Amino acid sequence: MRMKIDWKHFIASRIVGEEMKDIKFYSEVRNAFAKFMAGDWGITCEGDKALNDDALITGDRILASYPTSKGKIWINADFVYNPSDPRPVVIMFPEERN
Repeated sequence: MRMKIDWKHFIASRIVGEEMKDIKFYSEVRNAFAKFMAGDWGITCEGDKALNDDALITGDRILASYPTSKGKIWINADFVYNPSDPRPVVIMFPEERN
């Protein structure tokens, strides 16, 4: 049984948000997010794609990567989803990781 994921809670990092003023990049981010929602994990390796597929069932973290005109972006979903404490899906540049 696949776990239910609420895709309504998503945010872009400050830098990605600023860069999205560029219409081309904005379109690339939208396309990447649509792929992410459809289970297309972008340019991640096959092993990570398999882990992401498993995470839809187990509730583990999903990390996908997509190329854009401004460099690679990551889309990260940290689950298990809890309706009383939703964790957003985050869109960021890899350089922004803590």
